[in-house]
Amino acid sequence: MKPPLIHINHVGFLPHAVKTLVVSGPPQDFFNLYRLSDTKFTLVFTGPLQRRTTELGEGLVGDFSAWNEEGIYRIECGDAVSHCFVIGAEVYRYPASMLLNFFRSQRCGDSETGWASPCHLDDQIVLSTGECRDLKGGYHQSCDLRKWPWGISLALVGLAEAALEGGNGKTREALLSEIRWGGDYLRKLQRNDGGLIDCTLVPEGFEGRAPGEVRGFEDPHALWGAREFYESDAPAPAQWQAIRFNALAFCIFQRDEPDLAKVCLEAARKGWAYMTRANRDFTAYQAPEIPPLGHEGLNIIFSGFYRDSAHETAHRLCTALALHRATRETCFLKDATNCARVLCSLQLDEEASGDRPDGACFRESTESPVLADSFFYFWRTSGPLGLVELLRLAPEHPDASIWRKAVRAVAEQYRWVAQKNVYGRCAAAWFREGANPFESPAFFTHASEEHKGSDGKYFFEDREKAGRIFYKYYNFCYNVDIMAGAVFLGKAALYFEEPAYAALAQRTLDWILGCNPFNASSVEGVGYNQPHRGLFGEFFPPVPQMPGAVFVGIDENSFDPKGQGLSNEYDLPMGGWLAWLFQSLEGPLEQLRDQ
Repeated sequence: MKPPLIHINHVGFLPHAVKTLVVSGPPQDFFNLYRLSDTKFTLVFTGPLQRRTTELGEGLVGDFSAWNEEGIYRIECGDAVSHCFVIGAEVYRYPASMLLNFFRSQRCGDSETGWASPCHLDDQIVLSTGECRDLKGGYHQSCDLRKWPWGISLALVGLAEAALEGGNGKTREALLSEIRWGGDYLRKLQRNDGGLIDCTLVPEGFEGRAPGEVRGFEDPHALWGAREFYESDAPAPAQWQAIRFNALAFCIFQRDEPDLAKVCLEAARKGWAYMTRANRDFTAYQAPEIPPLGHEGLNIIFSGFYRDSAHETAHRLCTALALHRATRETCFLKDATNCARVLCSLQLDEEASGDRPDGACFRESTESPVLADSFFYFWRTSGPLGLVELLRLAPEHPDASIWRKAVRAVAEQYRWVAQKNVYGRCAAAWFREGANPFESPAFFTHASEEHKGSDGKYFFEDREKAGRIFYKYYNFCYNVDIMAGAVFLGKAALYFEEPAYAALAQRTLDWILGCNPFNASSVEGVGYNQPHRGLFGEFFPPVPQMPGAVFVGIDENSFDPKGQGLSNEYDLPMGGWLAWLFQSLEGPLEQLRDQ
């Protein structure tokens, strides 16, 4: 029998947060909270441990939300003792600032802070106009040397929202520095017509392959050459996210840096005009080159973007809202309401009945059996967030009741899953059996897919009537999905005045910071027991350990010394969205604390 283990947020809690712990193999049915003062621990609170339905391992849950005095604490349950943690109003300030270290370290080009800089100083492209464009800068997105426009733009959206939520002092200036640096790179990618050019990184000697052709390579130094840029369009989410970011950046800089703000808004308007033009081509994205080592499924992650699809509509919705936020022009709000009408028509509610949680899912389109909820990176960072923000902006709109029903269904779906495990963990993705776009390519078969129920997946109890829709906790790159879900839940908590949603947002952060079956924090240098970072042998020297880097999602194979790979990779979007989650928690917890 394994010894009892106390799982808890390794960092701690805001004073008025929901504060929970999980004890696996508990020797007793209660826990004790001890406060540390002058090197002595004093018992200050005792609470019961309660058994709950579980899908992520056995354990009992304790709750000490009633205790809100600032201080240093630990939990004891029989012989089991937790790490010390903090309750305090500033408990997340320094961990949030650590995230910016990863951005500084991942800078590419002539940066003075990038771990490999100066590097890739020859990044450029000659456009069809004859213009030679300097493309130095940006970031290495992950544990590789690529600077994908879609990943960097998504990360910067998170950072921009974090800046708009608040922050002050040195941390805020560091945050704005990354927003300036990253925004400069995205605007370099923008053509005169408003569209973003594409980028990948392929070893020398592998140019000219047919789309989809994949080969290995021998030279680990090959990736230090110039980047491969293409005048063709970057994927649709990169385009929309860049516009969304630039509009948010205008809001950030308009008071203190009006010249920069003007540049940001001009780029956003140009991008919007390009993406909403009448003759836009909606041909499915095809990468000009497929990098080796596991990227053979690259095009699939963008396959949900086409005319009137849920992903296309959701990204347009969020972009229109950002532009309305920047300009207050009613045309953008009107566009957002039109997008919401299309999006809500794709929700499965009409196919469900009663409190069936699958009714909260969205079809990819009216004709597709695929669920929009299946896609990592691009669904939870757009659709649900756009709808709840629109509710806040236009609560009296004639369609508001429809949006309200859609948002409530998503929030309740999160709660329904969270009640089925002791960690309060929400699902990362939902799939319709037989319509999973990621079942074949090995690149999207995450190591964590071994951790499932007896059927290999978690189905509803009423499987046949549910059309065999299932959900996963450990989807590929799940951290960004659950972070975006937590930000959504915080907004839904405020709109509906529902403390339970804010509690789920907190428990999501707890999971990321160590309250999970692995007792491991997803943030390098914050908390304990992180796995070794991914080392792929793709280039040399490899990415070093970077304090503040966030893993794509820890799972049971993250600690296998033979399996260092996708589960252990650092990723820029994870850091940007965790920065937003840190900033967004305090408002809902403060406003709803007395309910």
